[in-house]
Amino acid sequence: FLIHHFGYVEDTTVRRSQKENLYYSLALKKVIGSPESYEAVLGAGIAELDHAKHAKAALPYFEQAIGLSPFSAGAWVYHSICLTRLGRYDEALTDIHRAISLDPTNALANSTLGDVYLQTGNHQNARLAYEHD
Repeated sequence: FLIHHFGYVEDTTVRRSQKENLYYSLALKKVIGSPESYEAVLGAGIAELDHAKHAKAALPYFEQAIGLSPFSAGAWVYHSICLTRLGRYDEALTDIHRAISLDPTNALANSTLGDVYLQTGNHQNARLAYEHD
């Protein structure tokens, strides 16, 4: 049995923004209360990256998450996304290849690989990565 929650599908723009701000503050509070929790640290990084649009502020959270769970592809993927947004493409490629080696079927990892290649002008490899996705 599966229930999928669409969150704020029918909310107004103002209400959606209020919820996003609440979720952002909750993610940051959670990591303060559980600094050794991989999920809390990863969540705080995602909140900084996706909600606040602070790639530089998100990066240390993903580095901490990698330290807590080095064999989890998720932290490597998000670390690579941060590095891409910061223009650090060589490092981003290294990280995303690490993520894919840990979880070759991770759709976000393969999509991110395509994004990094696209940002560096490598359209052929970008297309291949997106097709793998």
